[in-house]
Amino acid sequence: MEKLFFIDYKKLDDADLFKIDNPILRSLKRYSLDISDYENNKLTEAIFIRLGWSNRYKDTIFSFFRIICVVVEIYSKKCECKLDSGADIIFYYDNNSLKYKINGKKLDKYQYRKALLYEKATKEGKILKKV
Repeated sequence: MEKLFFIDYKKLDDADLFKIDNPILRSLKRYSLDISDYENNKLTEAIFIRLGWSNRYKDTIFSFFRIICVVVEIYSKKCECKLDSGADIIFYYDNNSLKYKINGKKLDKYQYRKALLYEKATKEGKILKKV
């Protein structure tokens, strides 16, 4: 049982996902494929059942999605990113989404949920990739 608890879930990823060397991009790619977080998988479910715990609610102490969004928020302020128009853009985390301000103005209709982050963080020419 001890060996089961110390398994590195990230090493159990699908072979195509494991080809992505960067662990942050690998997690973002999981979101884009709607695979979800590592704690929501069959292995975790089996562990919960074996321990007799409720499998209805699982969570981690620190959500990776929240952490990556806050890191993007901090770095977007430092990198002083500009759009092609010359406008300043700053990302911020709010209501479980990555949102942004252009020239200090919040544009809540524009937000990145989990499924979009990988594309925005890896596609050439995107501000999020620069951050």
